[in-house]
Amino acid sequence: MSITGIKEKIIDIKAPAKINLSLRVLNKRADGYHNIETVFLSIDVWDLLRIRLTTDRHISLKVENSTIPSDESNLCYQAAAMVSRAVKNFPGCEIVLQKKIPVGAGLGGGSSDAAAVLISLNELLGYPLGEKKIFNMAVKLGADVPFFLQHGAALGTGMGEKLQYFNVGWDFWILLLCPNFLISTSWAYSNLKMGLTNEEKNIILKGQIWQDIQVDVFYKVFENDFEQLVFFSYPELKKMKRKLYDCGAVFASLSGTGSAIYGLFNSKNEARTAERQFKNDVRTFVVTSKCPQ
Repeated sequence: MSITGIKEKIIDIKAPAKINLSLRVLNKRADGYHNIETVFLSIDVWDLLRIRLTTDRHISLKVENSTIPSDESNLCYQAAAMVSRAVKNFPGCEIVLQKKIPVGAGLGGGSSDAAAVLISLNELLGYPLGEKKIFNMAVKLGADVPFFLQHGAALGTGMGEKLQYFNVGWDFWILLLCPNFLISTSWAYSNLKMGLTNEEKNIILKGQIWQDIQVDVFYKVFENDFEQLVFFSYPELKKMKRKLYDCGAVFASLSGTGSAIYGLFNSKNEARTAERQFKNDVRTFVVTSKCPQ
């Protein structure tokens, strides 16, 4: 998260997207959720939120550049409601959300926005909530939300909420391809055949020393268990991944449960050259993993 300005009880904050370098599904839990192993990486595509304290004790949410709802079903609203219940004499707030992160693409935009609301309201209110309380709120909002309480790279286990952040020296450019359709996370998990996962690879993933992994060997250790399912239902995504490699990507993958596909390139020029092969068909971004400051 990057807070760019605080003035008269207003915060402007950039909420970055993420990609999953790897996503392995280990097993289904008794509560119906799944245990996973994933490698999160925040990237320089972001939504912008302006959050202002009011005096009417109400929560107001306005969404710009998107058709997503602005009612109680929105994670930003739910995050603000959690804070309002936890803080005595909550004064009310107004949230304006400018969407840039594609929805339903596996990039975590909604989760990142919710984390931004938790962070910003806690700061505007003078930090009445400790880090543990904020983290527990994030977990209740969704398994990806805790990752966005800070940015960088992290190994996520459990449902994704158990996080081990690590420093990396990776130097690559990311070409992000976002088709004009979304894929439901609930659909993906409910249709995933658990027999497709590979326990041996999960053990290998746990044992890696992340700082030492070079981009050119990502394909040996990183894998997304949802690709087989998603590519069967959306074969155009499989073609995009293959084309990314044909264009010189050193690694390409589905992000999360999709629908975004990304390729990693050694230089900005290579990523821009590859982008020209897709620009007329899908929404594209050429970005780095350096989040906005």
